[in-house]
Amino acid sequence: MPSRRSPGDPARVAAAPQPTAHRFTQKDTLMRTTMTTAPGRHDHPPQPQHTNSHPALRVAVIDRLALHLGLALIRWGRRPRFGPTFERRANRVERELALESRERAWERTARLTLPLR
Repeated sequence: MPSRRSPGDPARVAAAPQPTAHRFTQKDTLMRTTMTTAPGRHDHPPQPQHTNSHPALRVAVIDRLALHLGLALIRWGRRPRFGPTFERRANRVERELALESRERAWERTARLTLPLR
């Protein structure tokens, strides 16, 4: 009867077949690659760090006011010149009523002629 040995038994570990030379594939390489968590640049070869000798420019209050004024003038220039007249509003209502009437007529015809689903 064969003797039972535990998985960590030194005799069993020594008797286990040794793996042959493993050929690394791209998948193995990617799976074993770790990224560094260190902050900073990772250029190769290392490049000198450029410091910005010019401070960030701030827009003056007068420039911001001029911009807002210019935009307001553009919006004012693009406004509609004439408001809707009474005739235009009446025509709009008539067009909407005619459209609803056409839609109701089409739906009635479709319900009477099309096959049931």
